[in-house]
Amino acid sequence: MNIKKLVLLLLAAAMLSFVLPSCSKSYGNDTEKSSAESGIVWRGERTYIDGITENAENFLYHDGRVYFRTEEYPEGMESPDGSRVVLTIHSVNTDGSGLVSIPIVDGTDKYFDSFALDGEGNIVLMETVADESGSLENLSYFLKKFSPEGNELSSVDITDAVNSFADEYFYARGIAVDKNGNVYIGNYYYISAFSPEGKLIFGKDTGNSGGINKLVVSASGDVYGNVYMDGYVLKKIDPVTGELGESIKLSNSEYSYLSVPYSGAGDAEIYVDDGTSLTSIDPQNGEITEILNWVDSDLIRSEIGGVFPAEDGGGFICPGLSYPGNSPVITVIMPRDVSELPVRTEIIMAGPEFAVNFPLEYQAVKFNMENENYRIKIKKYADEDYLTKLSTDIISGNIPDILITDSQMNLQSYISKGLFCDMYEFIDNDSELSRGDLLPNVLSAFEMDGKLYNFTSSFMISTVIGKASIFKESGIDFDRLEEIRGGFPEGTEIFSGMDKSAVLQYGLRMSADSFIDYKTGECYFDSDKFTKLLEFANTFPSSAELNFDDGFWSRLDTMYSDGSTLLMVPMISCYGDYFCYERGYFGDTVTTVGFPSVSGEPGSAIFVNSGFAISARSDDPDGAWQFVRTLLLPEFQNETGDFPVRVSALENKAKKEMNVSDEDSYSPIISMGDWSLSSTKFISEIGKPAKEDIDRINALVTSVSRLELYNSTIREIVNEEASAYFAGSRSAEQAAELIQNRVKLYLNENS
Repeated sequence: MNIKKLVLLLLAAAMLSFVLPSCSKSYGNDTEKSSAESGIVWRGERTYIDGITENAENFLYHDGRVYFRTEEYPEGMESPDGSRVVLTIHSVNTDGSGLVSIPIVDGTDKYFDSFALDGEGNIVLMETVADESGSLENLSYFLKKFSPEGNELSSVDITDAVNSFADEYFYARGIAVDKNGNVYIGNYYYISAFSPEGKLIFGKDTGNSGGINKLVVSASGDVYGNVYMDGYVLKKIDPVTGELGESIKLSNSEYSYLSVPYSGAGDAEIYVDDGTSLTSIDPQNGEITEILNWVDSDLIRSEIGGVFPAEDGGGFICPGLSYPGNSPVITVIMPRDVSELPVRTEIIMAGPEFAVNFPLEYQAVKFNMENENYRIKIKKYADEDYLTKLSTDIISGNIPDILITDSQMNLQSYISKGLFCDMYEFIDNDSELSRGDLLPNVLSAFEMDGKLYNFTSSFMISTVIGKASIFKESGIDFDRLEEIRGGFPEGTEIFSGMDKSAVLQYGLRMSADSFIDYKTGECYFDSDKFTKLLEFANTFPSSAELNFDDGFWSRLDTMYSDGSTLLMVPMISCYGDYFCYERGYFGDTVTTVGFPSVSGEPGSAIFVNSGFAISARSDDPDGAWQFVRTLLLPEFQNETGDFPVRVSALENKAKKEMNVSDEDSYSPIISMGDWSLSSTKFISEIGKPAKEDIDRINALVTSVSRLELYNSTIREIVNEEASAYFAGSRSAEQAAELIQNRVKLYLNENS
């Protein structure tokens, strides 16, 4: 029985990491400069741990030492079901010295998920043991305790106790030891507690559909469950009955995946990471107090795998995994007096929360640690009304030095008002960067009157693809598309899972420049081209007529290969995506047909999650450029997840994807209206791109020079007026005329 594989299926976690050589070194921020004049700031000193090559997790701290767990599957030790594994607990001093490795499970059919430390620093865990049959119904469970040196102190068989309340596979999703030495084990839907001697105190179903994600011990030694209920909350666990107490709401709980509680033991009962800041929470009244902002403190959030107060109360010990890389790192965070730090010019970078992503935050932290003259300060617009708040700031003169843009912003209006710098002026005067370093088609897509007011560091391709044997070349008109479908059996679909509104919106987004000229403020919705798009969209079912039944999902992987669906709307972010569409879905070479139109021109577009612009009203645009340029240099460009805009980085990406590991998989995105679907295709099943595949994909990536534009206001106007046409209450021409008048008015008001 493969216990580990089962555990991986049950755990909902994912992390993107980059591999760097493991090394041991420390560096801090002693030469850091700050724009502040007085007060206390937080800074960290990192120590990378040498000698650990396996993935590390479950970071804990006790009495000056950091503990963590690793696992590996050594060659030659695999059992027939792949369950043999070596599990080791390591401990190390906070300065990286004194590494001790304690083998716990050594190549047998045993496993443990996580471990805890008791008040004396002993290691406590639940070990799961499979019998020879490998059946999930015949597992044994042992509560074990080891000394810090690795000596086994006790082992209690708790199998009967576990089976008395758990009717399915039980594992220690979370484990904690309270002030009395009682051991709590959380298993999503179950919570249990055992005395120090291994006697069951309680074991019960939590009755909560979200289950217990994690257990955390407060400074007072009480145990809380991190429970999902419309966002993560904390609930105190009664030490006698196991009942869950009142909910304590965490900050940013609407972004539930960000909220991770950490144990207390210092000035606060519990410390909480909300994804942006380290905060403390008072369980008595739910009061949340921010202690430090990760980015403002020049701390790499992804490197923080746990937060533990230092014994002297002056700071925090934060073990985790390095980024980029995957080796253990210990960050010791201490307060610093601002008077000790020289002054730097502060550059404000702002944007919607979803656009200020982790790679951008990481780059800001890296920049702050390295640049002697400037410092990036991040401001996030957090809610759905961010466009209004951003506009208010801009109108009041509070435009940031660097604006992180997204596809919903009315950038053309900002540009027409002269709010952005022409970044070509910076590029042309940069000693390490030139226009020739960047993809010319992407530059062309962003240019306006020969100037570059906003740009991006990476992009995806939004298009429509179909079998090359059916669609001979790129570009197709509506009449030819209907002619092709006529040659297939009745019921053959052009797009699957798409209603009228979705088809209309995709057609608009992929060819928006055919209907809107943001430079002049003109629009052309009263044209024959748009009327034909309306009529084409009207041939699709209404949303109520769509049927996402079991039959639909069962044929998702075959509908394109068997010809029952002719075209797919994909989002292509890498070479592997395109290759997977061909091999994993169509089973044949595809061509980028593009969205159909009257003229039959290729309807493919560049899609950008986020971009950047430099304010023309900034007090120091040169300082803003000092950061922006790092997003276009090789170090950052070579690690982008989507297609990079740098020519050399794109070439490197192609080489990487031709040599990807056979154990990896593809999960490209298929767009179906409001749905974004994907299913995993393993490289061992469909292979990897060859040079000729890369060349064919590059022909698309390096030729598309149209931006996919998304304007929420215009979308609403189009949907409102088109819906009446779809309902039969007006003609396509009447709907087009109403859309033309309303969009023209909107453009005039926002030009």
